[in-house]
Amino acid sequence: MIRGTLRLHLFRRRHSANFSGSASSSANVSQPYSVELVEANFEEKTAKATCCSVAGTSTKNDSFVVALPPPNVTGKLHLGHALTVAIQDSIVRFQRLKGKQTTWIPGFDHAGIATQVVVEKQLWKERKLRRSDISKEEFLAYCHQWKDSRVADISGQLKRLGATLDWNHLYYTMDERFSKAVTEAFCLLHDAGLITRDKRLVNWCPTLRSTISDQEVDNIAIDCPTTLSIPNGRTVECGYMHKIRFNVVNHPGLRIIVATTRPETTLADVAIAVNPSDSRYSHLIGQRVEHPITHRLLPIIGDKQVQADKGTGALKVTPAHDFVDFAIARRHDLPLDVTCIDEAGVITDAIPSEFAGLDRFEAREMIVKRLIVSGKYDGRTEHVGGTVPVCSRTGDIIEPMLKEQWFLDTREIGAEAIRAVERGDIKLHPELFFQHWRHWLSNEEPWCLSRQLLWGHPIPAYKMDNVWKTARSDEQARKAFAAGPSDVIGKDPDVLDTWFSSALAPLVVAGWPDKPVRSPPLHLMETGHDILGFWVTRMVMLCHKLTGQVPFSQVLLHGMVRDSSGRKMSKSLGNVVDPMYVIQGVSLEKMLDQLKDSTLSEQEKGLASSDIKKRFPDGIRAFGADALRFALLRHNVTALDVNLDVAVSTAECSKFANKLTNLVNYAQIVWNACLPVALETSEALNHAKLSDAADRWILSRLTHMVEAVDANMKKYSLHVATGAVYDFCFSELCDVYLETTKSALYVKNMDRLAEIGVVLKTVLRSTLSCLSPFMPFLADHLYQRVEEGASVFEQPFPRVSYADPELDKKMELAIAIVSSVRSWKKEAQVPNKGELTGILHADIQHIQEVYGVIERLCFLRIEETKEINAPAGQGYLPLSVQGFEAKLSIKDDGKMRVAFIDRLKRQLAHVKERKAKFETILANCQSYADTANLKNYMFEKNQKNISMATHKLKGVSFELAKLEKLLYDAENGADLVAEQKSSAKN
Repeated sequence: MIRGTLRLHLFRRRHSANFSGSASSSANVSQPYSVELVEANFEEKTAKATCCSVAGTSTKNDSFVVALPPPNVTGKLHLGHALTVAIQDSIVRFQRLKGKQTTWIPGFDHAGIATQVVVEKQLWKERKLRRSDISKEEFLAYCHQWKDSRVADISGQLKRLGATLDWNHLYYTMDERFSKAVTEAFCLLHDAGLITRDKRLVNWCPTLRSTISDQEVDNIAIDCPTTLSIPNGRTVECGYMHKIRFNVVNHPGLRIIVATTRPETTLADVAIAVNPSDSRYSHLIGQRVEHPITHRLLPIIGDKQVQADKGTGALKVTPAHDFVDFAIARRHDLPLDVTCIDEAGVITDAIPSEFAGLDRFEAREMIVKRLIVSGKYDGRTEHVGGTVPVCSRTGDIIEPMLKEQWFLDTREIGAEAIRAVERGDIKLHPELFFQHWRHWLSNEEPWCLSRQLLWGHPIPAYKMDNVWKTARSDEQARKAFAAGPSDVIGKDPDVLDTWFSSALAPLVVAGWPDKPVRSPPLHLMETGHDILGFWVTRMVMLCHKLTGQVPFSQVLLHGMVRDSSGRKMSKSLGNVVDPMYVIQGVSLEKMLDQLKDSTLSEQEKGLASSDIKKRFPDGIRAFGADALRFALLRHNVTALDVNLDVAVSTAECSKFANKLTNLVNYAQIVWNACLPVALETSEALNHAKLSDAADRWILSRLTHMVEAVDANMKKYSLHVATGAVYDFCFSELCDVYLETTKSALYVKNMDRLAEIGVVLKTVLRSTLSCLSPFMPFLADHLYQRVEEGASVFEQPFPRVSYADPELDKKMELAIAIVSSVRSWKKEAQVPNKGELTGILHADIQHIQEVYGVIERLCFLRIEETKEINAPAGQGYLPLSVQGFEAKLSIKDDGKMRVAFIDRLKRQLAHVKERKAKFETILANCQSYADTANLKNYMFEKNQKNISMATHKLKGVSFELAKLEKLLYDAENGADLVAEQKSSAKN
C-alpha cells in the first residue's frame, strides 16, 4: 500500500521550498476547505472519473450497466432526482473501484401529459394563447423548443452533481430509436392478441381532454364538507350527499329515496339498484320508478354490490359516469352508453334542454333547484370518509367516461413478472416490496394505452370501413387493407401512454429491435418506490414478453424525499428545493423572485412564499455537490420516506469536509516535520514492526471500515457504508488517533513522527478511496495532496489486512476509560491536563499494551491492572467505565470524593430514566404485536423493535447495577467494602 520512508523522504525533499521542516510550518501547509477550490472544473473532473478504469477488467463478465430513470422534460431537477443521482453515481463509482467496466446510461422522458400541461401554462403566461388557438404543428414546435431547453438545463444539473454518466449513450423517449421500438412493440403485442380495441369506462380529465391512468389520479379524502379549487378559478363544494325522491310506478305514495354526491349525472340514470338482502327494498325488485326530471321509467334491480349501509341503501345506476355503476349495468344487461356530460365537462343536449351547455358543476346547482321546485328533493346530509378523484396534472375533477380506446391485457404477462421474482431472475431490494409487486401485477383490469394528446408517440393503428389494423408505416397499412389509390385510410389521432414508451427503455438501450436481446440489458434498475407499479413492473412485463428476457436482474427502490416535517415535496407548498441552490448557494430574494416567475396560482405563490421565508430566512449558502450527496446518502435511502432538513444536513456534511481537509493539513505538517528513519521500504506496510499500539489499532480500524464499505455497498446499504467512513474519520481517526500523535509533534520525536507519517499516508490513501464514491470532488482533491499528481479515480478499491480484533477490544476499553476520565474531570473542574494515577479493574488480558494511549489522551497513568473485584486499598475512589465490566480506582488527594459521589448520583438518575424509557418501548411493542393484525413487513419491523428494546434494556440494567455498586463503595469507602467481602469469604 505504501512505499515506506523512501517515498516520505522524497515527498519532503520535493516540498522543501514550501515547508520549513518543523511543526511551526503549519501556516504554510494549511489549506482551508473551499467548495470553489475543491469543485472547480467539475465537468472536467467528472469526465475524467467516467473514463477511468482499472487494468485487467476488459472481459464482458466484468461489466456493469445501469440506466438513469429518465427525468421528465418538464422542468429542472429537484432533491428527489438528486437522491437518485447520488445513489446511482455512488454505486457506479464503487463498481469502477472494484474493477468493473461501467456504463451508466443517461436519458430523458418526453412525459406526454406533464409536458403538454406545462407548455400550455407557459404558452398562456407568455402569449395568452390556448392550445386551441394555434395549429397542431405550432404547438408541437413549442413543445420541442421547451424540451431542448429543459434537456440543456437538466444535463447541466447532472454534471454539476458529479454524475459520471456516459453521454455517448444518451437516449430520449421520442427519438428515432424509441419511435421504431414503440411501433414494433405495439404491433407485436397486437398481433399476439394482447392489445385490443374496446369501449370501456376510463378516467377522463376535461381540462386535458384526455384519458389518464389510475396512477395519474389523486383521490382526495373528504373528512368534512369542503370546497375544492379546480382550473379556471372555479370551486366545487364537496362532502355532501343529495337525497332525491323517485316515485314507484303504479304504487301511489310509494317512493325510493336515493342519496348521491353527483346530482348532475342523474340525467343519465338507467336504473335504481338495491341489495337483494335489504328488506327495505327487496320486495320492489322488478318494479319501475319514474325519473324526477327526465320522467323516463327506470327498473329497480337487485345487486349484491350495493352497500345497504351507505347513504339510503338505494343506488342510482349511471353506467356512463361511474365505474361501480358500469360494472352493475353490465351484469344486468342495461344500456351502457347513456351519457349526459361531454369531453369538456359540459352537459350534453339532454332532456330537458334547459341544462344543455352548462358546466357540470353549474348544472349540479340548477338540478338541485329544479328538484326542490318539483318537490322531489329530500335535502342533503354530510358525507365524510369518501374521496374525490382529481387529475394529478391539472387539478381538475375526473369525469369517468365511456370511450373506445386501445387496451393491453396484462393478466398473463403480469403473472409472468411475478414468477420472475419468485424464481430469483429479479431480486428486489428491499424484499418487503414483493408484496407491492404482487399487488400491482395481480390487477386484472387492462391497461388503457390511448391518450388524446398532441405530444407523444402516435398509435400505429389505422381504420378503414370500421375495421382497425396495426401497421409499422402508412405504406404497410395500405397493403394490409389492400387499399386502392382512392381509398381513404384513417390513422388513430391519439398518442400512447408515456409509460408504454418508457417501459421499453432497457430494450432500446440494448439496441432492440435491430439487435436481439439474449441477456438482461441492465444489471440494476434503481428508482423511487413510488413508480414501482407505473414503470418497473411494466418494464418487466413488456421486455419479457417481447424478448423472453427480464430487463434487469436487480431492482433497488429508494424512498420519497420529504421535508423535515414529513411533507411531500410540492411547489405549491414552497418546500421543493433546487439542488443547485444547495450546491451554489442562493439568496432569499432570488428564491422568491423565481417563485414569482412560476406558473403557480397567486394563492399558491403566497403560501409557498411564506414557507420559504420561514425555512430559509437567510437563503442557502453554497455547500457544494459533495456535501449535498453525502447528506442524502447518510439517510436510509431504502426507507419508505427520506425526511430531509436539507440546510442542516448539508451543513453538517460540509463540516465533515472541513474536518477531512484539516486532517490532511495535519498529515502534511507531520510529513514535513519528520526525518526519515529505517523503516522497511516495501509496497506493503509492515504492521508488525510498528511499536505503538495506536498505529496498529488505527490500521485495524481502517481494515474494519474498508470491509464495512465493501460489504454494505454490495448489498446497497449505502447509509451504512457512508456511516462507516464518517464514523472512522471522525470518531477514530481524528478524535482518537490524531490526539495520540500530537505529543510526538510537540516534542519533535522524529522516529515516532516517521512512523506516524507512514501510517497516516496508508490510512488516508485507503480512506479517500472509500470516500470517493460519495464525495468524489473532495476525495480526489485531497488524494492529490497525499499522493502528488495522482488521482483517486485511477486507484482500485483498497485491499488492507491489518485486522487485530484483540487490540480492538483493548482500545475499545481504553477509549471508554478516556471518555469516563474526561467527563469526570469536566464535572469535577479538574484541569484537562491534570495528571492522575489509578488502578484498572478489568478481566482483559495484557491491557498494558494500551496504557500509553490512555495516558496521552487523558493524562491518567495506570499503575497496575487487577481483577474486577480486587480491592484497590486505602485512598482510592471508584470510577465507572460505561459499557464495560470494568472500573477505575483513582488515587484520591483528599478533595475528590465529594465530586465523585455527586457525579455517580447524576449518572444513576440518568440510567434509571433510560431504563424506564426502554421498559415502556418494550411494553408498547409487545402490546402492538399481540393486538394488531400486522402485515408481514410490519410484523418483522415490530419484532426488530422488540429485540432492540430487549437488548438495550439488558445493557441499561447491567449499567444500573454497576453504578449502584460503585456509589455504595464511594459512599462507604472501597477499602471497607473489600474488608466485608473478605470477611464473608472467611
